[in-house]
Amino acid sequence: MRWVRLFEAFRRLGLKRLVVQWTEYDGVVFHAGAGPAPQPPPLDILLRLADHSGMKVLVGLAHDSAYWRESERAPQRLPALFDRLLARSAATAQALRPLVAAHPAFAGWYITEEVDDLSWTPAARPLLFAYLARLSEALKRLMPEADIALSGFTDSRAAPAAVEAFWRELLAAAPAIGCVLFQDGVGVGKLALEQVPDYLAAAARAARAEERKLAAVVETFRQTAGEPLSDGPFAAEPAPLARVLAQIEAAAPHAAELVAFSVPEYMSPAGGPTAGELYRAYLAHLRN
Repeated sequence: MRWVRLFEAFRRLGLKRLVVQWTEYDGVVFHAGAGPAPQPPPLDILLRLADHSGMKVLVGLAHDSAYWRESERAPQRLPALFDRLLARSAATAQALRPLVAAHPAFAGWYITEEVDDLSWTPAARPLLFAYLARLSEALKRLMPEADIALSGFTDSRAAPAAVEAFWRELLAAAPAIGCVLFQDGVGVGKLALEQVPDYLAAAARAARAEERKLAAVVETFRQTAGEPLSDGPFAAEPAPLARVLAQIEAAAPHAAELVAFSVPEYMSPAGGPTAGELYRAYLAHLRN
């Protein structure tokens, strides 16, 4: 019943597409395609409900929580990391193919490794780009009609022109990637609200130049703990409606699609009382 209520919230919010960040996390499996999984498997439930709701779903692959830590290694050690990530995600997609192919809601794949323009040195970038090319090409061979999406972000340490150049280079190297989900960074303070249009415009120019689609990710939360604010795990709370509406206004002119991160936790009754308040406030805004 919790899943049904969540999808009813999606319907009332007018959502058309879901992005599943991952279907495997450090060996924990959330689908019935391979290995032990929670029963009933969450991905199976989600796809059935999305079919019924007329929604489309991008299905994430295998996430390795060591990705960010290991990406800081010397470039000569990165090939082993990328070989491991490629093997895991390609195997996950192969295992999922019979399941997703049976669901009209399936729209494509989501690559779980988020990308930013500052973490990768000039020596490391070709290795990252080659990995993304290899994985996206493998996914395209597996299911040629499926879309392939990748998420990324930046912060104000890089100029918009540098962000544009980075994403043009990445997309040129990985032509099978069809969509970039570019995070506005407002929830974690990577970008101030007034900076969002310039950076999204830069990302949009890169996507247009390489004939890809850009979707803007509107962060519907405010970080309250975790790096760089404090030690310990990440924590956040739902953002005020006024800020979310300002983010939507800033992003809409530059993106083919808007994506909220993340409705279940921060903008639905499933996320608790404060998330329920944002949900009801947004519904009231839609009615006005």
